[in-house]
Amino acid sequence: MAGKRCREQDIALGAVFAAGSWTVQGGRFFFGIMRDACGTRTTVAVSGMLAAVGAVVLATAAENDLASFAVAFALVGLGSGSQLALQPVAALFPRKRSTVTGFLSAAFQVSGGVFTVITWPASGYESSNTRLISFTTYSAAVVVFVAIGWVVLPRGPSYAELLPSSKQEPPLPAKGVDDDNAATDDPPAVAVVEAAAPLYPLEHLGLREQLLSVEYLLLSGWFALVFTCCQYHVISIGDQLEEMRVSDANRLSRLYTVVYACVFPLAPMAGRLADSVGYGPVTVGLTTSVAVAFAFLHSSSDVVQLVGFVLMSGGRLMLFAIYFAHMNSIFGFRFYGALAGGGLLASSLVALVQYPLLSWGLTSGFAGPNALGAGVSAFSALYGVSVCVRESKKREFSYEVSKASERDPPGWSMTA
Repeated sequence: MAGKRCREQDIALGAVFAAGSWTVQGGRFFFGIMRDACGTRTTVAVSGMLAAVGAVVLATAAENDLASFAVAFALVGLGSGSQLALQPVAALFPRKRSTVTGFLSAAFQVSGGVFTVITWPASGYESSNTRLISFTTYSAAVVVFVAIGWVVLPRGPSYAELLPSSKQEPPLPAKGVDDDNAATDDPPAVAVVEAAAPLYPLEHLGLREQLLSVEYLLLSGWFALVFTCCQYHVISIGDQLEEMRVSDANRLSRLYTVVYACVFPLAPMAGRLADSVGYGPVTVGLTTSVAVAFAFLHSSSDVVQLVGFVLMSGGRLMLFAIYFAHMNSIFGFRFYGALAGGGLLASSLVALVQYPLLSWGLTSGFAGPNALGAGVSAFSALYGVSVCVRESKKREFSYEVSKASERDPPGWSMTA
């Protein structure tokens, strides 16, 4: 009976985790729309205050009140809406957009360790007041940061309004044109290539056209599938380690949490690679790492398990960094909140599958769900291959345009 109660408790706690996970993902859709319509400052303020309220509920809920914990996790998860409002700052760094987006994803990852930090001083000395003190302090800190954000963040959706008026212009205007007002060191060939490959290829489309574009549907579909696999891995790892009776399941579970927090440098590294070699190779690499991590789950070796932890945690983090960076590289930031938020909402709905997958694993063993996760991840890598092909064709086209312009005499012209 004790074992049955433990499994029922695991499923109940999994439901609480799923509530918070869903609002972290799906809730950002509504805040994305708010960012596009109401601006950065308001979006950050609303999402931050909801997180503060959630922390208070978490601090005051009774120990066995799972409903209150679910509500608290959901409200704290809504604090993630600030992320979509902050990411468009990458537009101020047009040649390093993916790197900047990666740094913001790393910061989001590190934020997951805040709760560990604020409860660590009381570790081993828990009392009825420990949770109350820790999370009310956290709530107060959130309110302070919301107040600071209200002062320093832009009122509208664009960070360009923070720049001096003389600098509020497109970040990468056409260069190399022979007129009296154009001063540039770039040769005409560079200008032609940049004109042929605009900074945001589909930014000119309306929101509906962007949402229905093949590029958006493929990118969001890839993200939803891989994210679901990652979420199932995260929610089931503790039970899987116990089922395999590895040398010290509790120690490895704690180590998983440490690894999950420590891989944050991989996000800006992935962004830097995307800026340098393209999104295709990075997409294939991170998706493959997720698939391989599932295979490592069946090893009884602690070392192999640790490698699997790194592959999964790093792959999951890079998944978000590349999703956001690739999204803004295609569509820009005009409707970024709705686009990125829409993909997050879709992924949150698909990821609800993690709950029946966990139940399947707890009742019938984890071999089946793990094989499914590995297979879906491997299949999703085909999207990365398609991106590689598309980027290769784009580079070839840019090269041909560059060579053609070098052969043209001064006063060249190029028509679409």
